[in-house]
Amino acid sequence: MNRKFSLASLGICGLIAAGNCIPHKAHVVQGLAPEHAVHESGALGDEVDRLAGKGYSVTGSDLAALTRVLYFEDAGDSKLHGDEEQRQGYAAIAEVIRNRYLFDTCNADAPVKNPSCGNDNPRVMYGGDKGLRGIIFKENKGVHQFSSLGDHPEWFTKDSLGRGLNARDSTGKVLDQHQLDLAYAALTAVFEGRTEDITNGALSYKNSAMSDAQNGKHITWHDQEVFGAVSTDCHELEHRSRLLAKALEGDKVTCRIERNFVHDYTKNIGTHAFYTVREDDRREIVHSDSCAFVNGKFNKKMSSGRYCTL
Repeated sequence: MNRKFSLASLGICGLIAAGNCIPHKAHVVQGLAPEHAVHESGALGDEVDRLAGKGYSVTGSDLAALTRVLYFEDAGDSKLHGDEEQRQGYAAIAEVIRNRYLFDTCNADAPVKNPSCGNDNPRVMYGGDKGLRGIIFKENKGVHQFSSLGDHPEWFTKDSLGRGLNARDSTGKVLDQHQLDLAYAALTAVFEGRTEDITNGALSYKNSAMSDAQNGKHITWHDQEVFGAVSTDCHELEHRSRLLAKALEGDKVTCRIERNFVHDYTKNIGTHAFYTVREDDRREIVHSDSCAFVNGKFNKKMSSGRYCTL
């Protein structure tokens, strides 16, 4: 299903912490993982080949990184009970990763279409131009799309990932192997197409309580209106007339762009709400003396005894 979408609603990482905004407690335990369950990266070759047949280019290290992201994002979700529910929680995170990749690569199967597709240089929002690995490791000014990489960087080093899905850290700790196996099973099922999309094509997810605490009064989360944003950059105007363009050249105007964003296609799975942010109302206001340019139209009014100069 194609869905109405605006690029202006993406890249709001400073406000929505990109991928999730939810640092979960990591299930890290003392001792070695069972030898048969460590899954050295080189032993993941069969899965690498299967995913290549589905159009995904990954390495064993990439699979380890993807699995660990699912693990750290959702292990121990207090609202998921039993293995089947936990597997669904992991699958939902994997679907967001997949949906972002399909969006960035203008894939025909993308549930949310990138509106810049068809242009000479489609806009890449999530790092998908660098493959699934790009989705995982993309960051903006030191902030990662998924908080796992910032909270647990020791589990995402080249050396650690090269040693398999589960490997000791420098202190001898390992991850909860059972949960890791559930995450890996969910990941492969999603990317091999063996499971239905349970997020309704979501590009993001959040934990409302954590999001509110991190962002304070800047964001109002109530599953309908996400937040309002205001810009004063004239270059962000979508509607421009010949008169306005001339005024902009001389820096004779002041601009205000007001944007409201809403949740779309929200589905709750465990403690996470999965959604796509969609731009709703947008107003463009340009002032020069008594001239107002609102939503693509000029309104000339009397002000201080002078007419609009545009």
